[in-house]
Amino acid sequence: MTWSFIGWILIGLSAVLLIGFSFFFKNRGRYTVREVPGIQQLLSARAAALEKGNKLHLGIGQRMWSGLYPGSGLYSLSILPKYLDGEIRNSGAMRVSSGDGVLTVLARQIIQNQYGDRYSFLLDQNPVKSDLPAPTPASSTAGLLNLLSFEKVSSLTLVGNYGLESVLFSEALHTNAGAFFSAVGNLTSQAALYPSKKDLLIGENIFLLPVAFSGKDSAQPAWTTEDILRIVVIFIMVAAVVLKLVGLL
Repeated sequence: MTWSFIGWILIGLSAVLLIGFSFFFKNRGRYTVREVPGIQQLLSARAAALEKGNKLHLGIGQRMWSGLYPGSGLYSLSILPKYLDGEIRNSGAMRVSSGDGVLTVLARQIIQNQYGDRYSFLLDQNPVKSDLPAPTPASSTAGLLNLLSFEKVSSLTLVGNYGLESVLFSEALHTNAGAFFSAVGNLTSQAALYPSKKDLLIGENIFLLPVAFSGKDSAQPAWTTEDILRIVVIFIMVAAVVLKLVGLL
């Protein structure tokens, strides 16, 4: 048995489990989604900010495209409509920013619930504000830090492409006694934040965020399949190590 064959077995098992659980959860039963403390704190901080009339801020990345993480820019845009529920849209307390002009224009189109081929000043007529603090990652960092201090933001969420500067944003929120949350999809930012942030979404857990905001259970079959496959892969790795030690592999 080769590793390639084992890989095909896992792919086939994934397909069977995903189809099976899709039919199961469609008709009955309910899978209890694994609890992630960071997401629960984010939802609580967001609700508290709205009740107190404080400012909320969502950072969707310093750049649209990254060679190592090409999907992070689009992923941050997919989170935006989930984050902006009716209460937040009408509160006037929400601001979205990025360090990339393309991301900013697309975010404005999403906020306005329409898509156009160019920037329109009509898109500014919305309680939710969208900003491009500066056109480069370095200058955007300085601009966003100033904005966070000036507006005394009480809740900051970072998604998309960020680097080491994410630590500066975390410190800025800590200084203002605000809540900081990160589901950034690249290793640089995750590694920088990991020593200081207890509840940090890393790895595939960042993809829990859109469903957590929407409150829907459509991803239950996928999560169940993922949990089962994780156990199967761990078992295979342990078995392979044992067989290697005894000289059978």
